[in-house]
Amino acid sequence: MQPGHQVRMQVPAVTGFVGVLRATVAGLGARLDLDLDTVEDLRLAVSEAAALLLGRDVRGAVLDAEVTVVDDGLVVTLSAQVADTSPPSRESFAWTVLTALSHEASATTEGDRLELSLPFRRLVD
Repeated sequence: MQPGHQVRMQVPAVTGFVGVLRATVAGLGARLDLDLDTVEDLRLAVSEAAALLLGRDVRGAVLDAEVTVVDDGLVVTLSAQVADTSPPSRESFAWTVLTALSHEASATTEGDRLELSLPFRRLVD
């Protein structure tokens, strides 16, 4: 996989489909030779980000996911049309978990969409 390659998925906004996202993202992380701890962090971060979006009354009934390969890892972006587009509270437990796992989590809004971006990098020896 080369920097700039992307995988895009759209799954129903149902908790049961979050596992599909987790498995896909973890598989990509493993193929990029991310260490096992980082791959597990990917799984947890995808779960937490999806839960955050699903907890905001998703409209359109879909979660969009995009995984972009970058020079030193990948960036996972989850987004959905939501009823509440206010940024997640930086004081919340969910945000604390996301920033602890990805170190640079960010949230942006555009219209009625909330987007969560989670970069993951290879560990440098």
